[in-house]
Amino acid sequence: MQRKAFRKWLQKIRQQTKRLTLANKIIIALMAVCLGTALVGNYSDFFLMKNNFGITLTSWSLYIAQLLGIFMLIMNSQIQKTVYWKVILFCLVVSLIGGMLKILHLEYANEILLLGMLGIVTTYIVRFIYKKNKGLLDILKLLWVMAAYTIGFLILLHYLSKDYFGVASVLFWLMIIYFVFLELFRKQDSAPPPLHKMDGKTPRL
Repeated sequence: MQRKAFRKWLQKIRQQTKRLTLANKIIIALMAVCLGTALVGNYSDFFLMKNNFGITLTSWSLYIAQLLGIFMLIMNSQIQKTVYWKVILFCLVVSLIGGMLKILHLEYANEILLLGMLGIVTTYIVRFIYKKNKGLLDILKLLWVMAAYTIGFLILLHYLSKDYFGVASVLFWLMIIYFVFLELFRKQDSAPPPLHKMDGKTPRL
C-alpha cells in the first residue's frame, strides 16, 4: 500500500511539473544545483574543518541561486512592460555608481547609494499601490524589496551586522517557494492556448 501511494504521489508530481514552462524548469533546476552545492560547502565547513573554501562555496552558491530566482521572477512578471521598470533600472544604475564610489572611498558615495536604493523601494511601493490585482506573492515581493534594500544599506553604513540580512533571505525563499507553488497548481485554463487553436494567428515572440 505504501509503495502504491508513493508511486501515485510521484505520478502526481510529474503531472504538476509539466505545467512549468521550459525556462522556469531550467532555472529551478539550476537553483536546486546551487542549493545542493551550498549544502556541500556548509557540510565541509561544519563537519570537516573550518576552512575558507566551504564558506566561499556556500556564499557564492546561495548568491547565484538568489540571482537566478530574481531573474525568474522578473521574467514572469508584467513589470517589464511598465514605466516602473525603466525607473527601477535607472535607480539600479545609480546604486551601482554609488557602490563603486564607496569602494573607491570617494565623496558623496553614501548619498548616491542611498538615493538609488530609495528610488527602487519607492518606485516598487508606488507600483504596488496602483496595481489593481494584488495577491500574496505581490505582498511577499514588496516585503522582500523593502527588507533587502533597507537592511542592505544599513549594513553598508555599518549600523547593522550582516546577520540581519537573514531576514531578507527568509522572505526571498518564501517568495520563491510560493511562486513555484502557484506555477505548479495554477489552473489549466490560465495556460496559453495551443497553436492550432489560435485561429491561424502566429503568436508574437
